[in-house]
Amino acid sequence: MRPSSVAALTAGVESEEMVTLKQIEAGLTALGLKPGDGVLLHSSLSSVGWVERGADTVIDAILETIGLQGTLMVPTFTHNTAVFDPLTTSSRTGLISETLRLRPGALRSWHPTHSVAALGAKADELTADHRKAFGIGSPIDRLASHGGYVLLLGVTCRYCSAIYVAENCARVPYIGAVGNPIRQAAIMTPDGGKVRVVLEDQPSCGAGFGQLEPLLRERGLIADRHIGQAHCQLIGTRDLVDTAADLLRKDPGALLCHRPDCPHCPRARGIIRLVINKT
Repeated sequence: MRPSSVAALTAGVESEEMVTLKQIEAGLTALGLKPGDGVLLHSSLSSVGWVERGADTVIDAILETIGLQGTLMVPTFTHNTAVFDPLTTSSRTGLISETLRLRPGALRSWHPTHSVAALGAKADELTADHRKAFGIGSPIDRLASHGGYVLLLGVTCRYCSAIYVAENCARVPYIGAVGNPIRQAAIMTPDGGKVRVVLEDQPSCGAGFGQLEPLLRERGLIADRHIGQAHCQLIGTRDLVDTAADLLRKDPGALLCHRPDCPHCPRARGIIRLVINKT
């Protein structure tokens, strides 16, 4: 194909489909994100469409919206990694999270399977001393305490890891008994050594977390907006955690999934029944 033809095609696609930095900023502002906010981002870059400069533009747009006093945090989970190097082990939670992890100035927590990375004013405070994946005092719990937000960019509550914090707040009886099989791991230290840790609160299945959304909507806790092609939601982290925890205190199995092939949730329901029968 002649260069002029390629240029013509590209120009046409860009004018119709490319999502720009300014468009993302405008969408985030319309959602309610503002300077000084802390935000946990769960995202699917492909759901947004063709984004100018890709993941970097999404990150830049959020940082511009929350300003120098804000903090952007992303999950950089590695799940079943038995040997974890905070500096080199790649995130398995999408391109945006991996791109932020590699940004100059970004800090990553040292939890070997469920680390987070953060950039901004409270990055050090949020990521330091990350011992429990989603327990009280974990990075997401700290974000909730600071009045931060969960931003779901092209994904649903199904992928919202703050709900694991709610499971810990509600003390559901299956915590640590089902789910991620990794129970011990090694963390590589900057001097080349290894620190071995025992993982006692590994999270379980999250496939049922979408069942929380109707309750959040009933309480008016979700702001919605389309950014590019992606449906996006902004939810106060404390509102989300408290709503889920209240639900789970009444019914510990409320957010377990119903997939017939799930290896975790049927076991979790069995544990709940045992606890109920003993009381």
